[in-house]
Amino acid sequence: VRKLNAFRAKKIITPSNIIRMGLKYYIRRLDIKKIICVYNPIDPKFKPYPKQGFSLKEKLNLKGRTILYIGRIAFYKGIDDIIKAYHLVKKEIPDLNLVIGGKPTLKMASIYQSWKEKYKDIKFVGIIPEKKIQHYYSMADVFVTYSNASEGFGLTPIESIACGTPVICSNLPAYREILGDNAIFVPPKEPELLAEKIKYYFKKEEIKKNLINKSKDVIKKYSIESFGKNLLDIYQEFLKI
Repeated sequence: VRKLNAFRAKKIITPSNIIRMGLKYYIRRLDIKKIICVYNPIDPKFKPYPKQGFSLKEKLNLKGRTILYIGRIAFYKGIDDIIKAYHLVKKEIPDLNLVIGGKPTLKMASIYQSWKEKYKDIKFVGIIPEKKIQHYYSMADVFVTYSNASEGFGLTPIESIACGTPVICSNLPAYREILGDNAIFVPPKEPELLAEKIKYYFKKEEIKKNLINKSKDVIKKYSIESFGKNLLDIYQEFLKI
C-alpha cells in the first residue's frame, strides 16, 4: 500500500536527503525528481536561556563543566560509550559532570536502572518536560549524541546549537548532512576517541567560540521562516503541474 501511494503521489517530501535517497533505494522505480527534501524547522523557543541554565545547574548541584545528552535511552544511541568517554575525561577534568535525560526503551530498562545504581557521579534526570528542555541545553557546556546506527534527521543537536551549546556527535551521514561543519564529529563505537575529542574541546576555548559563532547559520537554515518558504515554493510548483 505504501509503495502504491508513493507512485500515486505527485510530490513526496522528506526531512533529509538521507531519507530521500533511502526512499529511492527502497522503491527503485520511483522517480527521484518527485522526492523533495525540506528540512524540519526548530521551534523558536530554542534559544539561549543563561539565567535559567545557571539556576538549573545550581539546582542539580553541578559545580564544574557539564556534558549533556538528551534523547531516547536505546542500545543504538551509544550512551554506554558516552559514559565510558566521560569517565576517561574525568580522570583529567575531575569536576566534569554528565547529565543524561530521556526515557529508556523496554529492552533498556534494566540496564538503565543498573547505571543509576552504579554511576552515582552521573545525573540521570529522566524525561525532561517540554518547557524545560531549552534550559537544559542552555545549562550545558557541550551536547553529546553518539548514535551508532542510522539516523534520519538529528533534531536534538540542532536544538542544542540554537540554545548556544556546541555539539559533539557521531559522524553518521544524517548528522553530517544536517550539521555541516557546525559540530565535532567522531566515528561511532570508539569511546576512547570520543574522550579525546571532548578533552580537545575543553582545552581549546577557540573551538567553542568558533562553533558558537557559526551557530547563526544553523539557526537561519532551520528556522520556521525558511521552512515555510521552502514549503510554499513546493506548493506553488505543485499548482503548476
